[in-house]
This record gives sequence, C-alpha cells and structure tokens, in this order.
Amino acid sequence: MSEAFAVVGAGVMGRGIALAVALSGAKVTLVSRRGQKGYVGFLDFCKKEREKKRISISESNLMSHVGWSESLSQGVKDANIVIETLEENEDIKLELFKKLGKLCPKNVVLSSNTSSLSINDLSRVTESPERVIGLHFFNPAHVMRLVEVVPCDETSSETVQKAFTFVHNLVKEPVIVKDSPGFLVNRVLFTMINEALYCLMDGLADAGTIDKAMELGANLPMGPLKLVDYIGADVCLDILRNIYMKTGNDKYLPCPILEKLAKKGYLGRKAGKGIYDFSVK
Repeated sequence: MSEAFAVVGAGVMGRGIALAVALSGAKVTLVSRRGQKGYVGFLDFCKKEREKKRISISESNLMSHVGWSESLSQGVKDANIVIETLEENEDIKLELFKKLGKLCPKNVVLSSNTSSLSINDLSRVTESPERVIGLHFFNPAHVMRLVEVVPCDETSSETVQKAFTFVHNLVKEPVIVKDSPGFLVNRVLFTMINEALYCLMDGLADAGTIDKAMELGANLPMGPLKLVDYIGADVCLDILRNIYMKTGNDKYLPCPILEKLAKKGYLGRKAGKGIYDFSVK
C-alpha cells in the first residue's frame, strides 16, 4: 500500500492495528498523548509478539513503517485513513471526531474501532458524515482476520470502497454490518460472556469448569471467563453497559461480578488478577 495511515490511541487495539498496517508494508503514525512512551510501549508489545513467534518483522523494519506523534494535528496530517482506538467512552470519542472533522481534509476517511457506540452519532459531529465509517477490529488485531465495516446513514459508497480496500490490503476479511448497538459479533459474544458470569455468580460451577465445559462442549478456543480476563473486566463492563443503555434489553445488563472486578481493579491479564489469578504459576 502506498497510502499513509494514522491510528489514534496506543492501547491494546491501537498497538495491534498499527502492527497490522506495518505488516502490510504501509506506513502508519501512532498518535498518543503519552508520546514516545506510547511508542516504546508499542515496540515492547511487538518484541513480545516476536518472542511468541507470532510475527517475524525486525524492530528496525518496524520502526521504518511506524512513526509516532503526541500531537493530533501533526499525527493525522498526511493520513488517508484515520483509525480511532480510544477508550469506549462516548464523550471522549465525540470530542475526538469533532477535532478530526476540522483537522482532516474531506477526502480523508475517519473511522472508529468502537465496539458498541453508534457510528451515526460519531459522524454527526464532523460536518462531513459521508467520510465516517466504523472499522471494528478484533483482539489481537494483527492476528484476527475479521473486520466489521459499519457505514452510518450518510457514509458514501466511495468511503465504503476505501474501507474495503484497506481491510483487504491487511489480508483481512471485511463484512458489512448495520450500525446498531454492539454491531454483530459483540451482540452475540457478550450475551454469552454475560450469561457465563451469571452462571458463575449463581454457583452452577467454578470458573475453570465453566470455561472447560464451553471449550470442550461448544468447541470454543477460549472459555468465556478466560476471555473476560483477556479483554479486561473494565472493557467488558463498558461494552455491556453501552449495549444495554442503547437497547434496554435485560440480557445485556452487566453481571454484578463485572462491577466488583472493575471496582477492585481486578481487570484480568493486564492487572495480573481478574477472574483468574495470573500471579499463580
């Protein structure tokens, strides 16, 4: 790819998407308020992926494809597509899209990796909703092949085509999904995750048994409670809250266990403790 891209946010998803772009041979700027610290975190993440033998790209090659910026205006100035990966907070994302709408020329595609918020709502603050689209990657973004492409009501066919070309060039599979709370995969996935948490709360079985049963009985690669720890209890809580608030459907009402985990800071792998204790070998 000869185009340049910008990823706003250097968290788990931002790092993974930036790596996916670099692996495709394109140039990408990682924009983070943490500046160089965010970039160092990205390089550390890639080092661990090399150690796991999930990637083979050298650090020098990586650095030639991935730049960084602490300044939003500088970071997105040369981008053809901007991918937002900030925390799942509507106010924060709306504020960013207001800024992007003013900073980026109207031929630049503005996309969000949101997993539960409305693309229509994000588009309305930009004054050019025809170039706004959802690009929902899955974690780990450089490994998982699916990307949900979510047009808003005003998204142009040209923007959809640019999004499809971008995803295909990452050697991933795009699927068009209607703009609705949680889109497609998370509507199904988080119903299962929430029910597994309620099974744990109701004492049907312990966490290990629930995960083993779902792995062996439903052929899942990872049990739903392990997945909570992998995603993060705080992220799971935000996603379920957003879907519940938008749909009003009780099946998305977050299990109280998630509230307790988030309040205690037991966020899963990233915190060393969640439903499972990762300090115990």
